[in-house]
Amino acid sequence: MTQLHSPILEQNGETGDLTWRLSGSTLTISGTGAMPDYIEESDAPWLPYCEAITNLVIEEGVTYIGQFAFADCLSLASATIPGSVTSIGGFAFANCDSLASAAIPGGVTRIGGDAFANCRSLASVNIPHSITEIEVGAFSGCSLASVTIPHSVTRIGDSAFAACSLTSVTIPASVTEIGEGVFAGCDSLTSITVETGNPSYSSDKGVLFNKDKTLLLQYPEEKKGEYAIPGSVTEIGVGAFAGCRSLTDVTIPGSVTEIGEYAFSFCRSLTDVTVEWATPLSIESDIFDDVPLPSVTLHVPEGTKPLYEAADVWNRFGTITER
Repeated sequence: MTQLHSPILEQNGETGDLTWRLSGSTLTISGTGAMPDYIEESDAPWLPYCEAITNLVIEEGVTYIGQFAFADCLSLASATIPGSVTSIGGFAFANCDSLASAAIPGGVTRIGGDAFANCRSLASVNIPHSITEIEVGAFSGCSLASVTIPHSVTRIGDSAFAACSLTSVTIPASVTEIGEGVFAGCDSLTSITVETGNPSYSSDKGVLFNKDKTLLLQYPEEKKGEYAIPGSVTEIGVGAFAGCRSLTDVTIPGSVTEIGEYAFSFCRSLTDVTVEWATPLSIESDIFDDVPLPSVTLHVPEGTKPLYEAADVWNRFGTITER
């Protein structure tokens, strides 16, 4: 016989200078001032009732949402954040699987690292023009199909939008710093566009580069077919092509002198790689991690096949042919 759990009628208490009340499935935070940070999600006083919380109402007067405040509230489907809130702490809503949207007030100046990480139902979010930095992992693992990055943003932290459902994204002219893996794992992404006038970054055919196109930063994971890296490129960034499951053919120019870790990892549809170095570039084995190299053909300059057959990593290609 299945045992039915009685509904939670009401629970309440204090947290810092604020009060909280759980009535049915609605958690209400009231008072004036900042919510405290919680060292981990288990420190939040409403955690024992987390499974019952589907609706969160933070009342006007609260200025800060604490670190780990609502992390792992898996049933939380809606959250009302008042205009008085100016900052959201790290991991504040992390792993809230049922949270479908987040209306962030215009006065919020900081969204902490991993604040909405792994909110797998979060399909839309507004980032207010008061935000200057999107911190590490802030929206990673969400279902965001699109996002507008406001012109107030100057920095995008590591993995900020990693593993989202984005199909395209535009980097505004204001952004002067982009961390590693910002769009890593976005397996629906086909295009990255940088606005004209950006002093630090550029884009070409949907691919992200630094301003002078000497560093290739990110190739969209769902961009299909073959790709010839421009001759201006001297460095391929860490994980730049990682997970590009639709990339079949890539040409690496002789201008490239450095290839970052895991640059072509998990490119499982790769059939041909063309290189232009007379002497094989020394590379780490993880650059082609989880690529079926025995099934890939390496095209090398005329007269260099013996050199590539003797070079570590390059000699793992199933076929080496001279052009």
